[in-house]
Order: sequence, then structure tokens, then C-alpha cells
Amino acid sequence: MTYQAIVEEHELIGFYCIGSPAQVPNSTYPYSSDFTDIGLGMRPDLTGKGYGKSFVTYVMERAMERRKPLRLTVASFNERAIHLYETVGFRTITSFERNEIPFQVMVRD
Repeated sequence: MTYQAIVEEHELIGFYCIGSPAQVPNSTYPYSSDFTDIGLGMRPDLTGKGYGKSFVTYVMERAMERRKPLRLTVASFNERAIHLYETVGFRTITSFERNEIPFQVMVRD
């Protein structure tokens, strides 16, 4: 799947992707096909204003059509996003480093 834009009233809100484009290539964590991967990003000036939960929920609903548990990979420094993902039911299962940047792999059953 390619990246999808989320637009409201002719304004870009953010983007998402589902499947292998959402995976972060690395040499230590092998992504299995047991999960549906999601990747997402919200326009920076909209973050921290209470829109995150509905934004993530919208993406999750699109991904759940594939009928597999969800998985996402997030940079460990993005504490606000990690907290949001935990709020909607994700939990960290492992971590890895890519180009000296630590990442967390999170799943939601």
C-alpha cells in the first residue's frame, strides 16, 4: 500500500501507510507477517492539541480491515506518541537501533 493523506476541509492533517512500508529496516528485528504494520504522522503544528487519539483510531480502523493484530514501530525519543499508543492499547514487545536511533516495536492484539 502507498501512503494515504488525511485531509479535512482542504487542509492536510497527516498521513498513514499500512503494510511493509510502515516497517523500519534493521538488522536485528525480523518483521513477521503475523501482524499488520501501520505507520503514521500528524502535521507537527497539530500535535499536542488532543487530536492524536482520533487520528490514531482512524488509522487503526483502516488497518484492522486486514484482520490481524496491529504493529507499529516508533522512535524511542517520541515519548508523547508512545504514551498515546499505550492509551489505545499498544504495548512494547522489543526495541532495536537503526543508525544510532533507538526504536520500539509495539503491538496491539
